[in-house]
Amino acid sequence: MMALAGQVLRLACQLSLGAIFLISAAGKFKYPMAFLRSVVDYQLTPLWISIVTAVTLPGVELAVAVVLLAGSVLELARVRISPSEVSLRIGVECGKRPVWLKRLDLWVNSAAWLSAGMLVFFMVLLSIVLMKGMKLDCGCFDFIGEYIPIFRASTITWATVWRDAVMLLLAVPIIARKS
Repeated sequence: MMALAGQVLRLACQLSLGAIFLISAAGKFKYPMAFLRSVVDYQLTPLWISIVTAVTLPGVELAVAVVLLAGSVLELARVRISPSEVSLRIGVECGKRPVWLKRLDLWVNSAAWLSAGMLVFFMVLLSIVLMKGMKLDCGCFDFIGEYIPIFRASTITWATVWRDAVMLLLAVPIIARKS
């Protein structure tokens, strides 16, 4: 039963983290100049690094989202209800995972590590901005902010750092997974 709870937790975290990165990337793709302006406003790197970051980061976030969500969809597609049991079984029994599925697990694990690294990096950047006393917009969720007020662009606060810390916690069950 605990193994099942762990699988459900991991899958929920994987879906959530994938959705978060998808929404974040969508905003950056929809408003590329606004995102570039946000990156440049941080004033922590030379202009050329800010431009490279603004051009590449949305693609990296999208790739992470696609891998996490694809892994989740495949896991959900394999959910079975056993008539002799009153529980849901997620995935294929141990030792019977096909090679392609083990490779997907490796990709999902890599995406989780990459997302964790990005979130730690974002937390460090946000903390530097706050310690410098700068008043900036994070540039994280501009697209969804149009529809969900809690994600509307606002000045960076320590709550923004804590929000990223909570998102970082979502990566832990994915990384800790044993295939």
